Amino acid sequence: MVATQPLAISMPAEPPATEHIQPLKSLRVLNFGWYWVCAVITHLLGDFGAEVIKIESKGRLEVLKGLAPFLNGIEEPDHCLWAHNLSRNNYGLTVNLGTPRGRDLIRDLIRESDVVAENWTPGTMAKLGLDYETLRRIKPDLIMISASAAGQWGPLHKINTYGTVLGALAGLDGVNGYYNDRPIPFGVALPDPLGGVFGAYAVLAALRHRNQTGEGRYIDYSQWEGMTTTLGPLFLDYQWNQRIARPTGNLSDVCVPHNVYRCSGDDNWVSVAVYTEAEWQGLLRALGGPAWASDPRFADKFRRKRNEAALDALIEQWTRQYTHNRAAMLLQAEGVAAFPVAGSRDLYEDPHWKARHAWLERQHPLGRETIYGIHWKMSDTPGVIWRDCPIIGQDNERIYHELIGLPKPEFERLVGEKIIH
Repeated sequence: MVATQPLAISMPAEPPATEHIQPLKSLRVLNFGWYWVCAVITHLLGDFGAEVIKIESKGRLEVLKGLAPFLNGIEEPDHCLWAHNLSRNNYGLTVNLGTPRGRDLIRDLIRESDVVAENWTPGTMAKLGLDYETLRRIKPDLIMISASAAGQWGPLHKINTYGTVLGALAGLDGVNGYYNDRPIPFGVALPDPLGGVFGAYAVLAALRHRNQTGEGRYIDYSQWEGMTTTLGPLFLDYQWNQRIARPTGNLSDVCVPHNVYRCSGDDNWVSVAVYTEAEWQGLLRALGGPAWASDPRFADKFRRKRNEAALDALIEQWTRQYTHNRAAMLLQAEGVAAFPVAGSRDLYEDPHWKARHAWLERQHPLGRETIYGIHWKMSDTPGVIWRDCPIIGQDNERIYHELIGLPKPEFERLVGEKIIH
């Protein structure tokens, strides 16, 4: 995410005309989410035409908007670059849900909407009178997804977590790290984005059901349970063999060599993975047919596994002679899975990513910036980023007037009373 100088630019209120069909164009989605998971669910829907409305309050902004980096280094919520990526194709609405009138306004908006997404602590929406059982009475075909940490019921359903804690809960941290060393937290790179993709799939399945039957649906999505699907073979190994998975560093039980190797330059590495005998022969060709290729310690994959440390040392003698890009190119030329370990600058400047529009230049009202593009390249119904992340409450007047029918004098009164706030 790269920012330059501010520009005086206004954002369109409606999507631009396009020759392509946007498959979710008639859908209205309300995002009550905090942090990351609901933002992923809803922006994936928004990228393909859904009208997403971000519900928030100036009195209690979500944690995400206080996180660096910030556009132009200005540490203000509207400049948060996390939000600029995750809340593109969103409208911005503010309301004080701590007031009865504020909750009434939201219920009026839900009557005009199709999907509600939230990831608050279980029970919070019910306390506000915004739980599914209440909402389905005013909007029978409503689809609602609650993407909490551990689901809406069960002994631990009200636990407090962030993505880093979810990695521990789901068992990821327990297998991530170096051999015979303490676990290394997986961080937030997988739990929230993966949960967002799973959640978006669930919403699309519910929409398909609604299209066929006219019925709404409630989706109780446990991020914890979703994360455990990444570790299926480890559970089966324990079930059948009573073997407990432990951290193994960069190594693999079924693949050798399987590691990252130091290259020339400052902190440059290349990742290499060899699964088949054909790939092993390709590795040897790339390395120039080294004398140790005939060493009986490396005669087959089982012996290579037993002598893995010695093999890794020999491979690294070769990789140290080259830059990580050159080493990867030589290995790829011989059919070996290898690629430089990329940093943020490498990805930003990568010609392949640029060719596929993985990064998009945008002119946000607060400044020029680069955000990531559309994940799925669909042939006849491609996604479109038609609107930048809204300023907090940017679309209050339009939504309250046009969708809810709130008279202007009442709107101004509610703003003054900080109910619309």
